[in-house]
Amino acid sequence: VWAYATVGHFSPELFEKAANIALPRLNEFNSQNIANMVWAYAVSNLPSSVEFGSHSELVRLIVSSLDKFDDKELCQLHQWNLWGKERINKSLLPLDVSGHCLKVFSSTKVSQSRLQTDVARALQSIGVACKEEAILNSGYSID
Repeated sequence: VWAYATVGHFSPELFEKAANIALPRLNEFNSQNIANMVWAYAVSNLPSSVEFGSHSELVRLIVSSLDKFDDKELCQLHQWNLWGKERINKSLLPLDVSGHCLKVFSSTKVSQSRLQTDVARALQSIGVACKEEAILNSGYSID
């Protein structure tokens, strides 16, 4: 499902069938499999994703193996958790885990685009002061 989500192909039937196969086999998944999967379901934003995201065994597995997730995977968990907060109005992860994922996500180096740099330089050249990056409470940055 990760590959389909990455290219923006969201087939409700595919995601539902994948969830039916994956959920009983979660204990066979490593941290990368879990992070890629939950991120894909969040990105798909399909109705079956809500049920998938609130599956208690999935959350238990994430919490019990949190030390095995690298920074990229923790960022994916954060994005999934943000999706849960928006979609079903609750955090999918316990507060301490959610906070840890947010901390990692927020500390990820932001790379500025050439366009952003050019616009900031043009504004400054005409005397307009601007802040090039702002970090939101969600951990996302805007320019």
